[in-house]
Amino acid sequence: MTPARWRPTLGVLAAAALLAGCLPTIEVRTRTRILQDGTVLRETRLVKIRSSTTNDQDKPWNKRPISEDLGKRLGEGFASLERSDDEILLSGVFPPATPIPPDFRRDVAVLEATSENHAEVRLEDILFGVRFLYRERYADAIVPEDQDEARAELIAFTTRFLKSAVRCEFGASYDYAAFNAWTDEKVAPLLKQLIEIYWSERRALGRSDPFTRQTGLERGLKRALERIGALGLKLDADQDEPHNMAAVRVFLGQLLAAKLTPKDPKARRLAPADFAYLVPEEKPLAALELALERAAVQEFGSADEATKAFQRRLLGVTGTYGSPPAEAEFRFDCAVEMPGMLLSANGYLESARSAFWLFDGQEIFPHGYVLEAESVVLDGARLGRIRELKTELGSRDAVRLIQRLEDVSAADRAAMGRLLDECARQGTLAALVDGADDPERKRIQERLGPVLDALRRE
Repeated sequence: MTPARWRPTLGVLAAAALLAGCLPTIEVRTRTRILQDGTVLRETRLVKIRSSTTNDQDKPWNKRPISEDLGKRLGEGFASLERSDDEILLSGVFPPATPIPPDFRRDVAVLEATSENHAEVRLEDILFGVRFLYRERYADAIVPEDQDEARAELIAFTTRFLKSAVRCEFGASYDYAAFNAWTDEKVAPLLKQLIEIYWSERRALGRSDPFTRQTGLERGLKRALERIGALGLKLDADQDEPHNMAAVRVFLGQLLAAKLTPKDPKARRLAPADFAYLVPEEKPLAALELALERAAVQEFGSADEATKAFQRRLLGVTGTYGSPPAEAEFRFDCAVEMPGMLLSANGYLESARSAFWLFDGQEIFPHGYVLEAESVVLDGARLGRIRELKTELGSRDAVRLIQRLEDVSAADRAAMGRLLDECARQGTLAALVDGADDPERKRIQERLGPVLDALRRE
């Protein structure tokens, strides 16, 4: 967790956005196997990794079963669903051309959206075999189109709450126009910058740069402190808490004394020292937190409701599976076993036929996390019977074959296949010479030429 001396540095928004959470974990382990006829075997295991700590924040999370942390519609379309307090196991067999249903889904009330992954398996005839294409996208409930609107709403919510907190603390005896204007002109742009800092560092909060040895959290804090310094609040992450609290005390006193004007012209204008009670030396944050809590109760009925309202808006910046404000971190371990020879994958190779992907919930937002793999099953019925062609194809030959067929229509491929069947029956490409006077056959033979050139014996 972040050292205590950094806590007051970023305020409510920055603390929620930049602190690397020490949260419990839900791990999603998906195993997909694709058969040669396009049938898909799917098993997904969701595991709740309970926190080993015993603090009051983790106790409620540890007590409730995993089903209470996930959407009620989880498992729709699967033949089998097994539950325990710590695990949910989904499994099913899906015939060709049947979409794989969402196997990880969590209902989110904030935007009335649903997160689901979209899987696609496609088979393609490549004349000497079948090409298999697998593509799957894990999506967040907060769609990209909502991101800008959600950011603006979060900033408006935060600035509105700050104004309300000041009014609640000092009552109806003051004119708040100057403070409200300062909040709109200074704080709102700062919040936007802090969001951008979080966004640029969010995937590396706990990772160290191999050259600078700084984590994303350390870089983010440094950049955030520079932005906050532009307001006149000079904080230093390397200084101890009393030093930074003294800076906060001076800054708040000077700001409020300058921006709050008594409505009664005869009333004494407040001095910076009058606001020192908000950040007392013995317990620097206690009085400030209490003032914010009073404002939360007045605005929302309770501090818990205020927190929920803030978190709902924070989802538009962090995503549903990001942290915070999710109560758990989500980690994904996905694997797919393809038929035949694996040609490519945008993940890690597990074997000659399988690939796997490891990613965190934060990486899903906002554009989703895409899994892709490609394989080929070769058919010796044509390849092994035509003596001018190679009897076996390696991965390079298969890729060259696919490249030659990329712009060939299904109808032309079918016509090519009929010619190749005749060649396989005779055992030689000499059969292509027959009937060359037919314009349509001649066109097909010309299209077939580059394909055969990629497969000829050397």
